[in-house]
Amino acid sequence: VGATETHNLLTDSGEYLTGKGVVVAILDTGVDYTHPDLGGVFGLGHKVIGGYDFVDNDEDPIDEDGHGTAVAGIISASGVLTGIAPESTLLVYRVVDKMGNVKSSDLIRALERASKDGADIVNLSLGTSEEIESLSYAVNNIIDSGIIVVAATGNSAHVSFGEPAGRKNVIAVG
Repeated sequence: VGATETHNLLTDSGEYLTGKGVVVAILDTGVDYTHPDLGGVFGLGHKVIGGYDFVDNDEDPIDEDGHGTAVAGIISASGVLTGIAPESTLLVYRVVDKMGNVKSSDLIRALERASKDGADIVNLSLGTSEEIESLSYAVNNIIDSGIIVVAATGNSAHVSFGEPAGRKNVIAVG
């Protein structure tokens, strides 16, 4: 992904900054964990260590769109493509249906599950043009628990800065 300068950065202890030991939860369209750059396998001991499909209510968060897979690659690919944090592991929660719709209840349940499953960072490459009080509450609770939340600023068509990216202490990415 062109992050070669980042890959040369060192931690305070002198180790390369690779994402090793970091668990990133991706709440999106799912992830194609069969992709070789994402490990090719789903489950503990692999790149994609767990997840859930809140759209179909099953244990298989396979991507049916491609967007979540692209996000996962930018974050954690390790193969032909190298992501920003190639040694990180992923939790995947499918919350976006085939039409691009997201139910706030699914998003809130996925946030709770990501917290319970041990996420260090939650990535939301999605957003809404309106503030949903229950979503704001859930995002604030996740942040207060020590989990970093990263959200897209402009995934809401004509709105240039949507929610939850607009919440205090959310890292907004555009």
